[in-house]
Amino acid sequence: MTFWTGVRVKAGGAIRTRAVILVLAFALVIVGCASPQERAGGAGKENAARSAQEAKSSRKDAEIPPSDGNYDCADFETQAQALAVLNRDPSDPHYLDGDGDGIPCEDLPPGEGSSANSPSGPATAAGAPPPPSARKALSMLDGLPVAPSGSLAGYSREEFPHWASEAARYGWNEPDGSCDVRDAALIRDGEGVEIDGDCSITAGSWLDPYTGRTLTDSSGVDIDHVVPLANAWRSGAGSAAWSNADREMYANDPEVLLSADAGANRAKGDKGPEAWKPPNQGYWCEYARRWIWIKSDWRLTVNPAEKSSLRQMLGTCGDG
Repeated sequence: MTFWTGVRVKAGGAIRTRAVILVLAFALVIVGCASPQERAGGAGKENAARSAQEAKSSRKDAEIPPSDGNYDCADFETQAQALAVLNRDPSDPHYLDGDGDGIPCEDLPPGEGSSANSPSGPATAAGAPPPPSARKALSMLDGLPVAPSGSLAGYSREEFPHWASEAARYGWNEPDGSCDVRDAALIRDGEGVEIDGDCSITAGSWLDPYTGRTLTDSSGVDIDHVVPLANAWRSGAGSAAWSNADREMYANDPEVLLSADAGANRAKGDKGPEAWKPPNQGYWCEYARRWIWIKSDWRLTVNPAEKSSLRQMLGTCGDG
């Protein structure tokens, strides 16, 4: 160490020399005890902390079998695995969904997370990302961190930019590049949807899972954030760990959004399942599975009453 060779004193300064040596030795001990993050001025901590969206993407990618990048149905064991690839690039460069109905590799068994596993209905549109099975959702629920609901201080809907243009950038499969996220959700969740050259909806029908009603006027359809923006804020999205880009991605994520009756959606507001459940009890199973899936994927917390209500709703699934 250069500390030792750099200490030079005149004769008779032995006591002073020993004092300098002791101070330097103590300094070395302090430096050695500091964490790598502290020694790097916090850079290590920043590098170690991934954004919520990066973490979500890595978990989804882990479900996809390794490949050289050229997938076909023979690479998958289940439809759910193929759907993970299709959701990652809805333009379907691998031609997994030949008939364009949103269900890839239809000869494969459904697997965990496929909409074919939904034990109660009405199910959402085939194109909507399917939630995990009830059994998987229960396991995910047990793994969610439990914490009291946080503060709404600093919250506004503007903190979550949504209905972004260029919906495909957020994982949506939309027809011509002119649709925003709201339009893309209506197209995905509807039947017989027709659009004009500006991607305005001109016809279609939508099954509202919250009430069980079929809607034929798109102006009566809301695009619901299943876990509302304010609830997400209170359960983690309002923390410094979430960037503006994370909140924008969350607000436009196909997994988070669902077409629903406007009246039911507004009655729901920002309530969690401990305070509001879909009037259609036949949808409780899928609603709970979606809620848990979103909170797990986005690393959000649940409060004790919320967790108890979700467990109760999973009890309606009928398949354990």
